[in-house]
Amino acid sequence: DYKMTGEVSASLSNLNHSFPDPKLGHDLLMALTKHMVLDAMTDKDTKKMTRALPTEFRNKLTSYTRRSSELLRHFFALRHVIDTEKKLKKLSGKSNSSSSKSSEKLKKIVAGMEGVYREMEGMRKELPQTELGEQMRKMCLPIMEQLDCAFQLNRDSSGSGFVTVED
Repeated sequence: DYKMTGEVSASLSNLNHSFPDPKLGHDLLMALTKHMVLDAMTDKDTKKMTRALPTEFRNKLTSYTRRSSELLRHFFALRHVIDTEKKLKKLSGKSNSSSSKSSEKLKKIVAGMEGVYREMEGMRKELPQTELGEQMRKMCLPIMEQLDCAFQLNRDSSGSGFVTVED
């Protein structure tokens, strides 16, 4: 019995060393709490900065985001349709008129994306040369970069495309 109790005691003693020092756990929780507070400040700062943006800019940026998202959604869906049609055409060896219809639709979608891109480019050029203007210019870049990627894909697959922005 004593031997069993001694083994259990030794086993529990080894188990205690399996866990970190409670001070380490406390320090970790304090660091995480501090990090969460800083993140909360960042959210507050972001909201504050967003509220400082001119309403017209916010509305335009929202519109460009929605328009580009919808155009990109159609772009990638049509690319998938065209790729599938090309595979079927290759397998069957027949000409496919729906393929040309899809290609025409894709050209219209790309033209729409180019229009959004040009509008955004024009808006960026018109923004004031201030710190706020620079922030607003940077806010446009993610949308423009997404469009650039689609233009690159289109250029790579069809030999045409659109000029990319370098900033």
